[in-house]
Amino acid sequence: MKNPFLLTFLCIILFSAGCFETGKDEEPGEEEKKRLCGNGVVDEWEECDRISDISCSELFAGMIGPAPCNSCKIDTSKCIEESLCEVEKCSNNGKCIEMSRFNYMIFCQCNYGSSGDHCNECAKERHYDIDGKCITDSYCTAVGCMKNSTCEIRDEQAECVCDHPYTGENCDECSSGYELVDGKCIGILCSTTDVECPELEKCDDSSGKIECVCETATQNPDDCSECLQGYDWMNGVCTDEAFVPCASNPSKPENSVDVIEKVLITYTEGNGWSEPAYCDWKCMKNTIPENGKCRKIELFYSDQAGFPFGFDSSGRLIAGNAEGDVLIISSSGIVKKSSYGIPFMNGRLGADGNLYFMTSGGYGVINRENGNHFIFQRKMVFNQLTVSRDGTVFYGDSYFDFPKLIYVSESLKNMKAVTLTDKKGGTLTIYQEGYAVFMDMNRSPVWSKQYDDFDFTLFPVFDGDQTAVIPCFMKSGYRTCLISMDIETGTLSDPVLFNGTNFTAAPAVSIDNDYMKFISESGVLKVYESDDSMLYSTSSVFSQAGSPETMPPVISDTGYVYFTNYHQVLAYRKSDNKKWSFDLNGNAKPVKLINNNGRLYVFTSEGELHVLPAPGTPEGKWPQMLHDAQLTGSLSEVPEFDIPSAPELSLPADEAVFDDDTVNFKWVSDIGDPDIQYTLLLRDLTGFDKVYAGPQKGLSTAKVEGLTAGTYEWRVVSKDLNGALNISEARTFTIQ
Repeated sequence: MKNPFLLTFLCIILFSAGCFETGKDEEPGEEEKKRLCGNGVVDEWEECDRISDISCSELFAGMIGPAPCNSCKIDTSKCIEESLCEVEKCSNNGKCIEMSRFNYMIFCQCNYGSSGDHCNECAKERHYDIDGKCITDSYCTAVGCMKNSTCEIRDEQAECVCDHPYTGENCDECSSGYELVDGKCIGILCSTTDVECPELEKCDDSSGKIECVCETATQNPDDCSECLQGYDWMNGVCTDEAFVPCASNPSKPENSVDVIEKVLITYTEGNGWSEPAYCDWKCMKNTIPENGKCRKIELFYSDQAGFPFGFDSSGRLIAGNAEGDVLIISSSGIVKKSSYGIPFMNGRLGADGNLYFMTSGGYGVINRENGNHFIFQRKMVFNQLTVSRDGTVFYGDSYFDFPKLIYVSESLKNMKAVTLTDKKGGTLTIYQEGYAVFMDMNRSPVWSKQYDDFDFTLFPVFDGDQTAVIPCFMKSGYRTCLISMDIETGTLSDPVLFNGTNFTAAPAVSIDNDYMKFISESGVLKVYESDDSMLYSTSSVFSQAGSPETMPPVISDTGYVYFTNYHQVLAYRKSDNKKWSFDLNGNAKPVKLINNNGRLYVFTSEGELHVLPAPGTPEGKWPQMLHDAQLTGSLSEVPEFDIPSAPELSLPADEAVFDDDTVNFKWVSDIGDPDIQYTLLLRDLTGFDKVYAGPQKGLSTAKVEGLTAGTYEWRVVSKDLNGALNISEARTFTIQ
């Protein structure tokens, strides 16, 4: 199928002269058209105007071959699907290679042992086996012949020839003068006699009389239990060669398995049977060959890490889970585990070094140095947290301005969304239900739009300073798509349509330093140049299993690209065709891919973490937020803030008891920084904090009245001009 995305930019791809308006009011006649055809300028009535061919892959995804320009019309008659080419052009014995220096003509790169323009011939001193594979002439067949037949090489082709007196297509019929008895051809006289021959012998009447002779010509006619010289018993037959399973190679590397094949052994009177050749070996599942060894792909595994908060200054992963644990993970394993009993849904490491989190019923902050934390009650939507250029934490459809979450749009609150930040500090919020809002660096709305015909995924990416590329689903056509958005105006380009027919099959995209697009769709990676011509596809590299939800590919500066295919994580490098695959456990599916410090962190739908090798560093003008080492979602570097000093609590004392409903609170504020705001929080039996005083600069005391009976926790939060937070220790008191 034609790819509209590529055709949109057809003139860019095909013609160095570009497209232009002729300025003519009327279309010229046929003679004038013929005269203009070939001048190198594409007129509006022409599809092309060039001499050299282009590749069909520049027009259609998954196609190869030459697409010449004939009479200013594009000729696609020689285009062929790459997946079919090996069968139709290379006889399934080779690989199709498209040669750009030969005008994109297709040539066959034959497999070992095959030759010819279409790989339909065998190389020198080789012949076709019964199954069509080319094998050495040193033996007739590797797959063996049917019963009652012998292999012979005839016209460079192994054939199974029926032994006398057998005949028929399957050598299960008898020649004239013989009769089939119990599956054996017996002479007419033998078939009517009561003579029973001993074991290893058979009845023979070829001489006109009945006699018992050896079953085969390689047995000793004087003693059928013995073989003639130069032969030995093997599988019930006297023979001097046999195919047996190969022998396990004792030198094969760890984490490898034998590739069991039948190999030829021979017999000589002096040496007996030869030893079977060693089996070839291959690396086991989830290992990769490296310098003659099989290296395990997985470096570390944990069933406790459900999602990433981010990475600390030492490059260690900070992760959380639904049980309320926060883990610090190095390359060698879990370094530290802290339990808070908070059912985390998601989180992010803030610019101030604190951990910002959400649960289904609230949001809060943890000081990861001392564990002090607070949590406010509010119904939350499971969204990806991001950090803007100025350090503001966005919860998808809202942003945190302590102590409040402020919705990007009041009319669009509690919706699935994600927020990105451009280089100027403006923020683009993409809503799954087809809305978008752009705010300037002061959080003032610039525009808000609804796109009725589209649902958007939450994996948008910036393509340059002014354009966002958004994976989508087009409702009117029931097709998945990619669409470009001008973030200054909200204007959409024409959508690029893909093959998916439901929202979860929408593609995902990442963009590298050269503005090449790496698009993952249903387990296949497609790479496009900056001019939108397709560079390559992995459709013929890996078996396609599809993917229920596609993750954005991870691009590295070593050339490796990491992407997902249902229950697999795949790695591919085009320059040398190196690849590996890693299978996840059971029904687990990858939900986040993060590249950091030479490691690929794979989070799964089952709350697992797999750490795989990923040499190099992430690449991209704006690495997509799920594999940006800072996990920010910002087009620019995010600042790192020092936190203000934590308030020191004075009154009331810990575990104080009061007979009335009024409590006076006191704490020590930082008199050296008068701009710090302080907020008093109280937590009751609901488990959530509420603001009872502040935020206010220099606040150090508060009087709270009307408290109901019960036990409370209290703490004080300090906030500086950068928005950085610190949290005091917690104390308790009781109202009787």
